[in-house]
Amino acid sequence: EPATGYSVTLEGMKKDMKLMKEFNVNAVRTCHYPDAAEWYDLCDKEGLMVICEANVESHGYGYGEKSLAHRKDYEKAHIERGTRMVQTFRNHPSILFWSLGNEAGDGANFTAERKAIEALDRTRLIHYERSQDGENSQVKCPMYMLAAQCEEYVAKNPKKPFFLCEYSHAMGNANGSIQKYWDLAEKYPAFQGGFIWDFVDQAVWKTDARGKWLAYGGDFGDRPNDDNFNCNGFFDALRNPHPGAYEIKHAYQSISCRGFDFDGAKVKVKNGFVFADLDFYYCRWQGLDAAGEVVSSGTFELGELQPGDMGTYKLKDFKGEIAVFRFYDDNICIAWDWFEKTKWTPKPSTAYPRASTTADGFRFNFWRAPTDNDRGWRMPETCKIWKDATAAQKLPDGVKSELKFSTLTNGALYVDWKLTVPKGLPPIPRVGLTFTVPKTERVSWFGLGPWENYVDRASGAILGVHEASVGLVSGLADPVSGTIVYAEDRLNPDNYIEPGEQGYRTGCRFLKVGGVEVKAVSAPFGFNVWPYPQTELEGRKHQWEIKKADGVYTVNVDAAQMGVGGDNSWGNRPHDEYMLGAGTYRLSFIVKGL
Repeated sequence: EPATGYSVTLEGMKKDMKLMKEFNVNAVRTCHYPDAAEWYDLCDKEGLMVICEANVESHGYGYGEKSLAHRKDYEKAHIERGTRMVQTFRNHPSILFWSLGNEAGDGANFTAERKAIEALDRTRLIHYERSQDGENSQVKCPMYMLAAQCEEYVAKNPKKPFFLCEYSHAMGNANGSIQKYWDLAEKYPAFQGGFIWDFVDQAVWKTDARGKWLAYGGDFGDRPNDDNFNCNGFFDALRNPHPGAYEIKHAYQSISCRGFDFDGAKVKVKNGFVFADLDFYYCRWQGLDAAGEVVSSGTFELGELQPGDMGTYKLKDFKGEIAVFRFYDDNICIAWDWFEKTKWTPKPSTAYPRASTTADGFRFNFWRAPTDNDRGWRMPETCKIWKDATAAQKLPDGVKSELKFSTLTNGALYVDWKLTVPKGLPPIPRVGLTFTVPKTERVSWFGLGPWENYVDRASGAILGVHEASVGLVSGLADPVSGTIVYAEDRLNPDNYIEPGEQGYRTGCRFLKVGGVEVKAVSAPFGFNVWPYPQTELEGRKHQWEIKKADGVYTVNVDAAQMGVGGDNSWGNRPHDEYMLGAGTYRLSFIVKGL
């Protein structure tokens, strides 16, 4: 907890439990030692499944011959730490697995620890990541294995069930491609899920002349340090969700829609729970027209739909081109899905009579402020040519651009851009245009939302008309409340512990920023709106370092931006299909009010 560090309180535990249940988390791994006894009591009461892990880790010795797993003088320590864990916590029904430890190699000492645990309790399974296919783990439980590699294993109907003891490293703007793992869980019985690293940013309060703010490695003059590497939760230190939390919640949902018949107004609903029927849940639905406006709505009860079963429900008086379904437990939304009748298609350019003109204020933007994951795969160094091109507004050799402006009969500006990128250049972080607009309080858009989303983290976003406030969170605690105040409807998260690219929305067909309107022509676009230039997000170590621009806001309108990634934060790029490389990019939109 930010005020007490590793000394967590019972009230804090209860709050965390509530958040986990609301975000569809049903299991925790205690890393990398057993937790306080009160936590297991809460897990027993609330029904959270637990891997209880022994306080055994010797990562610094590696996994080879020097590992303490092989040294006879450490055998007693391994055995005692494992057996004391079992003797202390074995009466908690929430515990399904005993974990022998973490990242400490595998060898005779773990075999001795496993046998000692089995002598005390044979009612639970044994987990140990380093054993993999060996005898010291009854499950195959790797960490940070790519989804494609996971499928290679689970597709063979293996003897050992499979889950990821760590995956989708949630450091900063991350959790890209997490849906791929849950598609595998749906497809293959052997795939049992995984444990995201980790739940909450482990930042702590610091007070100085600026005020009170969240600090991390190095902020106390500590050397050496691990910088912000302990801040890798999908909740921030104050328990506000990072946007990736909503993608996780959607991936983890146990109620889902499996199809909607627009003509018959019938939706298929799957009960993905293992034990519970759906008698306690209900659905609120909306029908949206082609502009994203709500034109019909209603509710229905799910009844006693049994675990694993599919039910069909008829919507009364449905009309619309888009159908949105939200499922509730009391007043808490726990699941959602949406369908579009016809895929959005652009009007032909001939539908917009226009005359050629010139326009100022539009700049190429091929860059994004690096995220934690970007820094992990050295994006700033690898892709520097695109940062330089953005700063100088000069294209790299071989890149061709055709940017045309026209005036429509209503006075609006038609922007048409074609960019051709040859082979042999580094990946492009972004392909877009940027411009400024007068300061405004609100933005609205018809696209994916309401929370931040990227091309590889958009499965949990909802198509519709959304609205948000544009401001700048100070990063400093309010003197009265004693905590950092966040507007619930803010466009930009402002709670990534180290600033970087943030606040993006994809699939946008219409955007309104104050008195300025942007309408997609060639294809839906992605956008940012910031109360500062993009350079403010780069090189800043804390939120309180960001400064607002004087009277103008930055708007990015993009043909594409690469994904945020999330397999890990120390080398893996976003998946290939979410990277930008050689090819032709097209961006056409109409802007009014500039």
